[in-house]
Amino acid sequence: MSAALPPGEKPCCLWLTCPDELLNPLVNQKAGELGTTRFFSHITVIGNPKHLTREQLHEAVLRVAPNFAPFEVELSHAESGNAYFQCVLARVAPESEGPLHRIHEAIKDVTYREHNVTFVGSNATYMPHVSLVYADMPGDQKDAIAREMNEQGLIKGKKWLPQSIDIVGAQLGEPATPKGVGRGPP
Repeated sequence: MSAALPPGEKPCCLWLTCPDELLNPLVNQKAGELGTTRFFSHITVIGNPKHLTREQLHEAVLRVAPNFAPFEVELSHAESGNAYFQCVLARVAPESEGPLHRIHEAIKDVTYREHNVTFVGSNATYMPHVSLVYADMPGDQKDAIAREMNEQGLIKGKKWLPQSIDIVGAQLGEPATPKGVGRGPP
């Protein structure tokens, strides 16, 4: 079954948005230095389920979010990735991955499996991370940026308690203003 965006709807993603002060100053600084895209730092729970309306996404989040107790997310280190949206990223520390995988699977159940739509993600398996730079650039440049962030101690050990699962616009040129819909922490 193919997925199509309902008429009049803009694509959306589900995010766990980082607190503004945690990484956004660094993301914005790097975007300014490199001439790349600015965005809110976040972990993508599900990216762009084209077959659902914003209202259906909202309902899915309201069904899933109350089933999860608050949990802390901790970041590991900066590294280079292989995709535009994963140019330079920080993986979630292994001890924080469990709850994120469970939220991802629960959201996938209500947004894909219940609609008999096949899920295809950006990676072979879910990889919880926070992107730090969106860009297409050579590997050595990405590696140098990640190395600099690690040497300056800007990423490893950063922690936060997610407050909601946010619905955001998924078009690159669209301002990504988080819209929290989860009741309490996910």
